[in-house]
Amino acid sequence: MDKFLNDAKQKIRDNPTKPNKRVYDEQVAAAHQAVGQGGGDRPPMVPDFVSIRSQMSRTKTENLPEIPAEVEEVQFLGPWQETWRGSRFMLQQNNDWGTAIFGTHENIRKLTECNMLYIDATFKTCPRPYSQMLVIQGDYRGRVLPFLTVLMTNKTIRDYRQILQAVKRKAVLRLTGHTWEPASIVMDFEQALITAVETDLPYTRTELCYFHFNQSLWRSIQELTGAYKRDENLKEILRKVMALGFLPVALVRNNFTLLRNLPGTRRKIYQYPALFDFFNSVHNTYIVGQFPPPVWNVYERNMDCRTNNNAESFHRSWNNRVGVRHPNLWIFVRHLKDLQASTESGILSMDRGGHPTRRQRRWRLMEGRLLALKEEYRRGVRDVDSYWRDVSHLVHHY
Repeated sequence: MDKFLNDAKQKIRDNPTKPNKRVYDEQVAAAHQAVGQGGGDRPPMVPDFVSIRSQMSRTKTENLPEIPAEVEEVQFLGPWQETWRGSRFMLQQNNDWGTAIFGTHENIRKLTECNMLYIDATFKTCPRPYSQMLVIQGDYRGRVLPFLTVLMTNKTIRDYRQILQAVKRKAVLRLTGHTWEPASIVMDFEQALITAVETDLPYTRTELCYFHFNQSLWRSIQELTGAYKRDENLKEILRKVMALGFLPVALVRNNFTLLRNLPGTRRKIYQYPALFDFFNSVHNTYIVGQFPPPVWNVYERNMDCRTNNNAESFHRSWNNRVGVRHPNLWIFVRHLKDLQASTESGILSMDRGGHPTRRQRRWRLMEGRLLALKEEYRRGVRDVDSYWRDVSHLVHHY
């Protein structure tokens, strides 16, 4: 029993990133293997995990690095910069910029095979002294996998450019000899990130998440929420605005103007002054302003490329995995290593002919209905107003 515990403690000292239960299970397996190799038939004497958990935890605590107060103090050394398999996991740590990029060389190679990327950030589970966790996912043979995780302290254009350049030049070019030019990237409405992508990946199509487009519109009509629920005519007007992205991009501006100037709309503007502000906000931001129609229009996109739901889904599962807000940096790295193990399994599965991720039934049904409406419009069975009206009844699902 003492030997088992001492061996377990030594394993923890050798690699304090490994969870105690995993160390225990490996020690149990090794004990059974030793008995088998010795020709014995009696099971090995091993202590129950609960009985030694506190002693293992104390050993781990004694061997964990101190939690850095400032990013300049952060150092990922030894097993903290490796995957569970012992591969290099730290692509770049730059304390001057306050960034750390996690990913393997194999992740980089597979990322270059992905034409469609998804970039999203989370703050809830980012460990201090960092303030944001940025995840770059790629659609690898039909399955969206997280290939790179970046810890950041700032969110300026320069910070995002530094990260993209590190991936583009120091990782992709060095490992593959090729330039990194993904066909398109779906992301949220963050101007600094958009500008950085357009600057450093000029041949990549920037596509903004339609779900977040609608979220933004909803936030701007909070004063109309009550009226929206009881006034069907107002509801139809607002739903049409939210469905603008499903019109051909060349028709968006004109149809928005026509909708705003309809007698029925003007009566509602007179009845609800907040509607006037809403139309002005949409016009100034999404029609002629910071985010013009080509970057959020989804008429030519399929369901997977329409929203950043893949990234949103990842963050929900990741937040559940971590379980706490702003976890200990070293516990965070342990979770990150578990995530990398899942990515490696996903890559292996798809390389062996695994099935692409299957969308939920409700999304498949919605996509079928949207495609049918679009086909009727293209064949001239529907005019643009009929197509727009029926599509508007579906967009609230986004």
